[in-house]
Amino acid sequence: MPADREMHEMQRRGVYFIFGDLRGAEHSLHINNEVQGGRGNFTTYPVRATDHVTIEIRKSPHAHQLVFITQNRHDNLVLRRKDAHEMDRLQFVVPNSDIDLGSQPTGLGVPFFPGITLMLEINDEHYCIIPAYNQALVFITQGGNDRLHIADNIDTPIIVNTGEGDDSIISAASIASFYTGAGNDTVIIHGGSNYIDTGEGDDDVTASKEARITVYAGPGDDDVMGGGFSFIDGGQGNDDITGGPGHNILSGGPGSDHIKAGPSSNVIFTGQGTRDLVTALKPHDITYHTTHSTLAINCPTTAEAFASMPNGQPTSRSTLIEPKDISESGITVKGSVSFIERIHDDLRLLLNSPTGQKLLTVLHQAALKSGTPITINELTLSKQNNFVASDAPSPNAYLVNGQRASGSYGGNIWINTSNSLPDLPDQPGIIILFHELCHAYNYVTGSVVPGGIQDPQDGSLTARQERQAIGLPASEYRFDFDDDPSTPPTDTNPEAFTENGLRKELGLPLRERYDN
Repeated sequence: MPADREMHEMQRRGVYFIFGDLRGAEHSLHINNEVQGGRGNFTTYPVRATDHVTIEIRKSPHAHQLVFITQNRHDNLVLRRKDAHEMDRLQFVVPNSDIDLGSQPTGLGVPFFPGITLMLEINDEHYCIIPAYNQALVFITQGGNDRLHIADNIDTPIIVNTGEGDDSIISAASIASFYTGAGNDTVIIHGGSNYIDTGEGDDDVTASKEARITVYAGPGDDDVMGGGFSFIDGGQGNDDITGGPGHNILSGGPGSDHIKAGPSSNVIFTGQGTRDLVTALKPHDITYHTTHSTLAINCPTTAEAFASMPNGQPTSRSTLIEPKDISESGITVKGSVSFIERIHDDLRLLLNSPTGQKLLTVLHQAALKSGTPITINELTLSKQNNFVASDAPSPNAYLVNGQRASGSYGGNIWINTSNSLPDLPDQPGIIILFHELCHAYNYVTGSVVPGGIQDPQDGSLTARQERQAIGLPASEYRFDFDDDPSTPPTDTNPEAFTENGLRKELGLPLRERYDN
């Protein structure tokens, strides 16, 4: 935070000060389970408005954001690092609006916000912003052909929503989410942890080896190149997907896609296309493909390389699987068009996955039996993703004296896919969704383990049903969860009905404990 003398000098030069922990609500919106899946208050604090930009603080029990909303139809936003009096600077340029934003860390060693000063210039007016702790900066440009550049060494979490238009983004932010909406968008990522949803259109996404990316390219003929860690879903359309130098999870989705494996490890789902091509495969790459797919390996070019290849088929880790349709998932989805498309992308991948197919088949059978599917709802003001049974507290869902209950059918899953920051690199959004689907599996099959259990690592009390959804020991006795006499009873869900089961299939680290 600037010293008093510095503040006075800046004010003398016409600088306005904005404090991110401003108090005094103008209005609030009550949230209930029927609206957003969680209780609490979401409050908007108007800070300053001009003809071109509105600045406001938004707070909820789970989010604290400083939001900039531009009013122009075509925005040109440039965030670049500049050295000025030992201050890092970010610059935003908007038609008829020049925005200059900079940051100055205090050396406290805290990654989010305490003691960081942001300098902002809008139309020759200057602002000094002192964000609150863990407060994200949100930029909403409301459509048009937008351009945005974010330089490196920006630790402030950034959320960008450009809306419709042909947008161009270059970013090296430490942590950022980009929602580019409909249009032919170009996104280039030079580092950090990033969530990218490009919406409908023919989009190009490229990431460097330093970047960690989760990409949902959406409908359209997209070109996506992975980074250091990459989860890429091409969505509908004829896509060109290239794995990066790190671990890759690549899904083509509907359409005739070309998927090129990265030089390291790859787990590839060809999707529902009629003419998919997978190239540059190596013996240890894993591919789930259809009869309409063509698989090609990188042939060794020397005798030594050929001799080092394992015995058996070069593509022995490929699995033939016929994807099922979303109508066979036992799931309905409610929310915005973009939310429905995003969840459908995840469901399509799961329906092309041996693990996902097993779980969704059970949910589909339960929906046919009861006439009540599981509903996935859009959650926007919270990140508390959860499953809520239709008949909560659901006495028919819990094991009683080692016996299966009759089952609790239906239920609601609440998932936030927008206005949020990237999840951990080893936890793409599909993992979060699958965890909640595992809860739904236990409820509809009457196999929820009741009560709590002490965490073996720190002694904290954890709901047993959370551990069984992960795939950790949850029950004091063994039970035949899958009703399959050919498999032994277990003290937790069978692997295919656990978060760790999907993690294993995707080549991700297994989760060792439940930490909310």
